[in-house]
Amino acid sequence: MHQLPSLIIPSDLENLEDVQNFSEKIKEWANLEENNATAVSLALSEAVTNAIIHGNKENVKKKVNIQAKLSNNVLHILIEDEGEGFTPSRLPNPLAEENVLKISGRGVYLMNQFCDKVKYSDKGNLLTLTFNLDMPPKNSQ
Repeated sequence: MHQLPSLIIPSDLENLEDVQNFSEKIKEWANLEENNATAVSLALSEAVTNAIIHGNKENVKKKVNIQAKLSNNVLHILIEDEGEGFTPSRLPNPLAEENVLKISGRGVYLMNQFCDKVKYSDKGNLLTLTFNLDMPPKNSQ
């Protein structure tokens, strides 16, 4: 398994630019095609935004740690925050009529659309996004 150096950022939304730069490094490092690179970038941005806002409550003393690993043409991106965690199954359905017009609440849904697998630790503060690079991204099928 090959691992890209990790990125650790304080929980401030201004650091999303660093996350975008890290996405570009992942694209080059994993030699991603454009569709895969877009899916990775969008899912990673959603995951880190959630970690900053919901996980760490925008406390700049708390960090978000991002790691990328590549094995057998499967890309795993791990995002860990210092928050208390959550239970994904308790999230409201963003496609339900009462939620469709809300301006937030679609991050987890979007990650599931762009990734082949989204897995949370039992605590809910470590997220693994998995992309099978042998297949086209889910959103382009």
